[in-house]
Amino acid sequence: MSGETKSVIVVDSELPVGIVANTVAYLGVTLGQRMEDCLRPDVVDSAGQPHTGMAQVVLPILQAPREALTQIQRRAAAAEDVLVIGFSNAAQSSGLYEEYAAKIATMPLEELFFLGLAIHGPKKAINKLTGSLPLLR
Repeated sequence: MSGETKSVIVVDSELPVGIVANTVAYLGVTLGQRMEDCLRPDVVDSAGQPHTGMAQVVLPILQAPREALTQIQRRAAAAEDVLVIGFSNAAQSSGLYEEYAAKIATMPLEELFFLGLAIHGPKKAINKLTGSLPLLR
């Protein structure tokens, strides 16, 4: 991807706060792992104690109705140079990754829905996908 990029996380607006926190954490970790040079260098405070570098990505957390998340995921997946990571009901209800992999491989698509999405790509494309969504409050 060249040019200016943007990242956002979009969560289901009806989720309870604990599930929102879990969803955002999962998506943030996964997005950070997929992004090259995501973290800034470590720093040292005035007492000489090291602090791990922070992400250099501005990452707004937006909200949308559950039905809209599926539409956004499909449009993002079809867009050029856009990375979309979904945290689904299959992932949230699985204790182990192997359980998740087996569940998603056999789950009928009409039963699969997203609790949240992380989306990264060209700023113009991300704005087109999510520009009308409100911040999570």
